[in-house]
Amino acid sequence: MKKTISWMILLLVLATEAALVLMPRGGSSPVGPRVRLALETHKDGPKAELDKAVAKAMAEDYTESSKGGLLHLTLAAAFNVAFILAFANYGRKKRPLTETTRASVSRRGRA
Repeated sequence: MKKTISWMILLLVLATEAALVLMPRGGSSPVGPRVRLALETHKDGPKAELDKAVAKAMAEDYTESSKGGLLHLTLAAAFNVAFILAFANYGRKKRPLTETTRASVSRRGRA
């Protein structure tokens, strides 16, 4: 019974995590502080300079957000591994070591 519950919890957590990852993001992302700063500092200058500054700020924001996404993905994978290892054997009863299993263990150790 404990093993069934632990597997159900494990599957529920993994399904929830997969749903959050696969859920489509709504709308566009808000304008970052770098882009706002570029807009404010270049608003009186030529349009080409403004476009170049905004493109550079957006590229920096994209680089930073992609690094954050990679970090979140790595942390989620590490959490999944730890969660599976912690709950996969929960509730399993250990069998006592008998003479036949002791003999087979000792034979494997000698080879």
